[in-house]
Formats: sequence, C-alpha cells, structure tokens
Amino acid sequence: MEISVAIIGIIVLFLILKLFKASFKLILKFIVNSVIGVVILTIANALGANIEITTLNAFIVGVLGIPGVILLLLIK
Repeated sequence: MEISVAIIGIIVLFLILKLFKASFKLILKFIVNSVIGVVILTIANALGANIEITTLNAFIVGVLGIPGVILLLLIK
C-alpha cells in the first residue's frame, strides 16, 4: 500500500514539474519578446514613428515578437 502511494506521489510530482517547466519557458519567451519589442519601439520612436508604449502595445509585441512591432508600425 505504501509503495503504491509513493509511486503515485512520484508520478504526480513529475507531472507538476513538467507543467511548470513548460509554463516557465512560455513566460520567459513572452518576457524576452516584450523586452526586445520595447527596445525596437523605443528606437522607432527616436526615429520619428511616434508609437506610444502602452500595455496593449506591449502585449501585442510580447505575443507576436518582432512581427508585432512591424504590425504596430504598419497600423500607425
């Protein structure tokens, strides 16, 4: 009985760690995309694009990355 509980516990722990690893990679990718996007938007603003850095723009850039910056430039 105790061995089966230990095996189930190990399996549950493994699944939880696998879930956190996947979500951590996704969050890290989102943060990296957002930082790169804000840098590119700042450079574009310095060159005269006049795109505000808002929460919505940061979300678009965070999800889409550099294509999100290009999209914002085209919309402007």
